[in-house]
Amino acid sequence: MGAALAKVTGRARDRWRTWTRLAALLPQAGSPLVALSALVAVICGLLPITFIVSMGYVLNELTSSPATGAAEALRSVATALGLALGAFALQQFLAPLQALLSDLIGRRLDGAGIAGVMSSAIRAPLATTEQQDTITRLTTTTVNFLYAGLTAGRGAAALLPMASRYLDLVAAVVVIGVTISWPVALLLGLAAMVVRFARRGSLGRFSQLWSGFRGERQKIFYLQSIGIDDDSAKEMRALHLAPWLTDRHTRDSQAYLDPLWQGRRKIYFGPFIGYSIFGWVVAVLAFAAIAWQTSGRAEVLGLAVAVQAVLVPLRFGAHFPDSDTETQYGLQAANDLADLHRDLTGPAGQAGRKRLTLTAPPTIRFEDVSFAYPGSGRTVLSGLDLTLRSGTSTAVVGINGAGKTTLVKQLCGLYPPSAGRITVEGLDLKEIARDDWRRHVAVILQDFVQYETTLRDNVFFGAPGYPLDEDALADAIDRAAARGIVDDLPNGLDTILSPAYEGGVGLSGGQWQRLALARALYAVNMGARLLVLDEPTAQLDVRSEAAFFDRFLHLTEGLTTLVISHRFSTVRRAGSIAVLSGGRVTEYGGHDELIDSGGTYAEMFRLQADRFTGEDA
Repeated sequence: MGAALAKVTGRARDRWRTWTRLAALLPQAGSPLVALSALVAVICGLLPITFIVSMGYVLNELTSSPATGAAEALRSVATALGLALGAFALQQFLAPLQALLSDLIGRRLDGAGIAGVMSSAIRAPLATTEQQDTITRLTTTTVNFLYAGLTAGRGAAALLPMASRYLDLVAAVVVIGVTISWPVALLLGLAAMVVRFARRGSLGRFSQLWSGFRGERQKIFYLQSIGIDDDSAKEMRALHLAPWLTDRHTRDSQAYLDPLWQGRRKIYFGPFIGYSIFGWVVAVLAFAAIAWQTSGRAEVLGLAVAVQAVLVPLRFGAHFPDSDTETQYGLQAANDLADLHRDLTGPAGQAGRKRLTLTAPPTIRFEDVSFAYPGSGRTVLSGLDLTLRSGTSTAVVGINGAGKTTLVKQLCGLYPPSAGRITVEGLDLKEIARDDWRRHVAVILQDFVQYETTLRDNVFFGAPGYPLDEDALADAIDRAAARGIVDDLPNGLDTILSPAYEGGVGLSGGQWQRLALARALYAVNMGARLLVLDEPTAQLDVRSEAAFFDRFLHLTEGLTTLVISHRFSTVRRAGSIAVLSGGRVTEYGGHDELIDSGGTYAEMFRLQADRFTGEDA
């Protein structure tokens, strides 16, 4: 008995924490809006019992011999009937208003929530966002916000309609106590809370079961995404993958839903039978008590009010469509958001990091740097030493998997070294504020993003921390040889670069490559002193590539530059070349020097040259 009581007490305590945690979010929606919604909730909670009492008075007056004049009795009936009809009409008016206010509160809270997630996710190190738990939480949060609607904001907003329900119950218990007897009233109130507690307990257990299938939902969401996503549409059709995708989606959905449905039946069916029988017994006892307590015409008022009021607690075990699901899953969403925010921001954030101001191209040193990706046992960089001298260009070459792109990510501050350090003018990169450092870096990543927004935005994103400078943007477009792209677009810089939108236009891979270069050059124009180019000509045609080579020295003049490329025609123009192998620099020097040494660089250069000269034939 003691264990059962402790279990019930623990659940009640958890329920209270649920409500208080969600209620703590409400002030973020704005005090005037929350106050208005609370006022509407109170009125909505009192209107049903007002209608019940008024109609009971009308019935009592119509069946009683008037103690006063007929005219006065008629006026009393008319007043009570008007109050009842007014309560009913006001209830019909306030119900959609309450739903509207709840929706507005939920939208405000969710807007703040998703903005916080986006900001944290963008600022978080890649080592954090690429962890499996973080990816699953991000996917779950995205699905909740965009599709399922099971969000913390909606859960917090649903507390006020739920409060209306409880206020209605309290008012009904009081009326039954006054008109019939307090023992009957307390019995009904206790029974209502027991059934209610059982109902919410079942919902809580099912929500935990549902939460345990997040990984399965993530897989299904991925299958749904590639089935409708434009990026995969061509290959899906070319490879005739529709039958496979349909079959796989059906099998994975069935594997997810079968145990979920089985668990749902186990959670709901037995308890539902139990508390339904309990509610039926209480209802019979309550009506028997009412029949025993009331007799004769003199008790019409009490009988009429009690019969209607007793239905309020008897219905209290039903599902509340405006609050139950929202509050239960809203708490889970709030917990997921809190966990996600903690994962993304980390324990220390940028507190204590140093500000950085560069007025000249920096000298950057990799000092005995080692690195392995989180969760991977393979060391990608191992004791790497490399110096990027101020105002010069350095190219890094190596076979696939040598760690070239990883080196770029280290330099951009996306991953911290596992061992060793990277210094900027003698200052450890880990001690520099991330936002400060990234403002000094202009970068083209190998898998650069093609943003489905205007061309102007696509270039401006190179330096979003500064106000838009139209002259600097125009200069970056010209230097990247992208002016022809702008001129050919129907709305110039304001053209959306995606055919998925009205008036939007799709670009070729080579055109996107030029815009990526313009994005990096815009960052240079806005003050960046380090230029990082990871495969800058990978999608350019031969003529465009040749033009880029001719402009390379001019583009990189006055900058500390790092170039990653498989095209040795690009690499040979760099001031220094480093060969990466086994996670460290194995050769270093100028192009002619490395060719004369006859090492790995010379061999790779000759292999690539033979493809164009035919000497291998």
